[in-house]
Amino acid sequence: MALMNFSDALLTNARARARSATGYSQDYRMGKTTYDCSSFVGRNLRDLGFDINPAITTANLTPNSNMMRRLAEFLVRH
Repeated sequence: MALMNFSDALLTNARARARSATGYSQDYRMGKTTYDCSSFVGRNLRDLGFDINPAITTANLTPNSNMMRRLAEFLVRH
């Protein structure tokens, strides 16, 4: 996927998810309409076809989660 297409798709999906969400909650981060920062990003990436666990957090990142780190760095730059 081209870089701009990825950015556009991620933003479109994130906006749609945010509109349907009831809010931020670390306690209920994997609820149907609630999320925290990590689960919000993880679910959006999964929706776009990335093979990641949406329950990943900064507390449980492993050396095998290089893709999540690369995507986070990309999002910070753009």
